[in-house]
Amino acid sequence: MRIPLALTTLGFILMTAIVIYGFAAGSGWTEVEKLWALPWGKVSFADVYTGFFLFIGWLLYREKNLGMSLIWILLILALGNAITCLYAAIALVQSKGDWKKFWLGKHCQ
Repeated sequence: MRIPLALTTLGFILMTAIVIYGFAAGSGWTEVEKLWALPWGKVSFADVYTGFFLFIGWLLYREKNLGMSLIWILLILALGNAITCLYAAIALVQSKGDWKKFWLGKHCQ
């Protein structure tokens, strides 16, 4: 589990840095509107949000606490894959090397 944990941690760090850069250097909704106007901008948004909702489905399946799940979901939708990396890293640590527990969460016996 060291490699997956290292990769998710690195993903969290890199994605957090790029999100901060985007907020600091970008012009927010103006750039989003420009991206949305492009065909590949629409493809990119559809791709990213499809991935978010696939990940959210897994999160909802494995989590015990619906309230905490909703907080994670809001964070994912607001801050992107930095949060999916953080969630996966935490799930890896909590599973203590048990892949079944990592994937199944509350359903693991």
